[in-house]
Amino acid sequence: MAFVPLTDTTEARYAEIARKMLETGNWITPLHDYAVPFWAKPPLSTWLAAAAMGLFGETELAVRLPSLLLSLAVLWLTADLTRRHSCRDAGIAAALVAQP
Repeated sequence: MAFVPLTDTTEARYAEIARKMLETGNWITPLHDYAVPFWAKPPLSTWLAAAAMGLFGETELAVRLPSLLLSLAVLWLTADLTRRHSCRDAGIAAALVAQP
């Protein structure tokens, strides 16, 4: 995550929108360019990426960290709920099947 550059155009675009949000301090309107708002996606992922860049610097790791943490949380919830409904082995299997 930290050493692979943002090569996909979509990932790089969302990272730049988050960087501009952090730079301008405008946490309400995501900006595609400095005068062009970007309304194509709900802003929660942009807010999280901008906050991570504020904490850890403008790096690829900071941009990807919120998605990684949320993905791990979903896998944990999947495993825990399946374990409660069925058994421990089923919870592990569900988390393994659900991983991207």
